[in-house]
Amino acid sequence: MFDNFKISTRLMLLTGSLLVLLTIVGFMGLRGVSGTSEGLRSVYESNTVPLVQLGEVLDVVYQSRAQVITGMSANSSSAADVHFQAVEKVNEQLKRIWGAYRASVVSAEVKEQAANFERAWDAYAESGNRTIELARSGAYETASDFMKTESARKFDAARDALLNLMRYEKETARDSFEKTSRSNNTTRMLVLITLLLGLAIGAGQSYGTIHSIASRLNLMQTTIGEIEHSSDYSKRVPIASRDELGQTAKSFNELMGVLQWETEEQKALIRKLEEAHNQLLQSEKMASIGQLAAGVAHEINNPIGYVNSNLGSLEKYIDTLFRVLAACERAECALGDQPILEEIRSLKREADWEFIKQDILDLLKESTDGILRVKRIVQDLKDFSHVDEAEWQWVDLHKGIDSTLNVVHNELKYNSEVIKEYGELPQVECLAHQLNQVFMNILVNASHAIGPDGHGRITIRSGTQDDKVWVEISDNGKGIAPENLKRIFDPFFTTKPVGKGTGLGLSLSYGIVEKHHGRIEVESEVGKGTTFRIWVPVRQSAA
Repeated sequence: MFDNFKISTRLMLLTGSLLVLLTIVGFMGLRGVSGTSEGLRSVYESNTVPLVQLGEVLDVVYQSRAQVITGMSANSSSAADVHFQAVEKVNEQLKRIWGAYRASVVSAEVKEQAANFERAWDAYAESGNRTIELARSGAYETASDFMKTESARKFDAARDALLNLMRYEKETARDSFEKTSRSNNTTRMLVLITLLLGLAIGAGQSYGTIHSIASRLNLMQTTIGEIEHSSDYSKRVPIASRDELGQTAKSFNELMGVLQWETEEQKALIRKLEEAHNQLLQSEKMASIGQLAAGVAHEINNPIGYVNSNLGSLEKYIDTLFRVLAACERAECALGDQPILEEIRSLKREADWEFIKQDILDLLKESTDGILRVKRIVQDLKDFSHVDEAEWQWVDLHKGIDSTLNVVHNELKYNSEVIKEYGELPQVECLAHQLNQVFMNILVNASHAIGPDGHGRITIRSGTQDDKVWVEISDNGKGIAPENLKRIFDPFFTTKPVGKGTGLGLSLSYGIVEKHHGRIEVESEVGKGTTFRIWVPVRQSAA
């Protein structure tokens, strides 16, 4: 219960029984302790609000940049304009928060740091407006290049200026705390003098009071040092009482809670930006594949058409030739024992005529099959990438799966048998090239799970339930360990050796399915295999 008394009350109870000299010394100690509490409170009041405000400014800065990037990657100009309008609102919010912070700045050094940020931010805001103007005028490629180069450089400059300001505020807070700590050391020395002069009268209670104060201050200082070195804002100072130090510890913990929340929000925003960037790169890669497939199809289809047509004509000619030769063979019977008949038979034996007749037909069939295979591969590449289908369309998922299987045929043919157990599926409204990418990622992972020397089995099933369709891909590979199962959709998580995987395949697949308002379910057992089930709605809800 005594611990809940104010520090000033405890010292007054001690000094009341001392001589005048001890009272004077105790009074000096009391003022010193009071100064310590006021100093700690001053540190909290003078530095908490600026740090929180700067944290809000940093959050809004990232939001402004994110809206520009998201608008540039939007599927339509109307969707992009929504994000561009949001940039203006976010920038207005930044002006309000920054104005509140700027009004509280007194130090000349802080004013200079703040002016640096204002100049850098004005430069970036101008470049951001330039990016939006280019995008709205239809110059998306120019706008994208400008956003990734000049605008990105100015954004980095503005962000760095703001981070420098935050570091300066943080260092100021630390200096204030160190000054307060030195004042506290002086206070402890005065209290120690009081203990020595008070002899046995206040020895026991003074020791308890000082020990309590010192231990909690040291604990607070240790915690602050750990936070400073590790940037782990989840740490908290234990609250052992309701006195001034307890209230200070409580206020400090509240500050750490705010900083922790701000840090987590910033990390989440950065992760979203990284995921959006990775999805943009993957979309560009798929577009390149589609353009390559279209170019290959254009260059190959004409000569393939000639060859295919010529093979058809050749087949007709050979059929006519065989009929003529058959008539000649029938005419041989009319020659009797003429010498020319023996010469004809000798030539047939030397040329192995019967083999030639059969082999010509086989060669024609193999050539025709080869031409059809080339045409099918080119068409499958086009179907897989859907280069001409950037918008939502109604498609047959089975056709997309078959095209994907042909694209990854070389990956699967040496170690896996693919079994199709398709159900009846309606056409689905989707971005076909993105869902094909999901199928490809899961099929390739299944092949890797079976291994290069395996003789595995990959089973593909499909079906419908209510207003959704599902596609299930199962393998009998090595399976996924339970501790890894919950992390497989995390960006950059991979169990493959260095250089064998980026850890982005399943993360991007998860994002694609979420974009389709669907979900991915996974079940796995080590040594038995893994099953992925992809659910997507038949019709996309209106945005």
